[in-house]
Amino acid sequence: MAKLNNKSVLSERLQKYLLEKSMRCTPERLALLDALTKFKRRFTVDDMSSFFAESNFNISRATLYNNIHLFELAGILRQHKVSSQKAFYEVVYSNEPLSCYQEICTICGKIRDFTDNEMAQHIQARKSRFFRPEYFSIQIHGICYGCLRKMKKEKLKT
Repeated sequence: MAKLNNKSVLSERLQKYLLEKSMRCTPERLALLDALTKFKRRFTVDDMSSFFAESNFNISRATLYNNIHLFELAGILRQHKVSSQKAFYEVVYSNEPLSCYQEICTICGKIRDFTDNEMAQHIQARKSRFFRPEYFSIQIHGICYGCLRKMKKEKLKT
């Protein structure tokens, strides 16, 4: 039931945005919206392209990129740049500000999410007359435990 509710929230948000911008609700946009609710994790444009290829729904990469950007503007998706080359997207189900903290392994690329309420409160308490933050994301780059263990084993072998 919650999944249906989430999908209806996203659908309403999309319909409202398209109406405000005098844009059409195309079959591709509806298919993309439906696909978004099936992802349980962050995804890339490549993941989305593979999903549509497997489901035999023909959608060009240009259409994917354009509509993903449109969904960002509509507040349905949020982009996370993990490196200079890769962008991940996640679905935004509520209007609550994002307070996302990520540990990113520089060797294997593994991403681990975590929260820190004290840090979130500190950032939200910093107010400016000239700026209203909508969300924030903090990325900590380093080496994960798995990669550290592999490195240690390799070092012991030599």
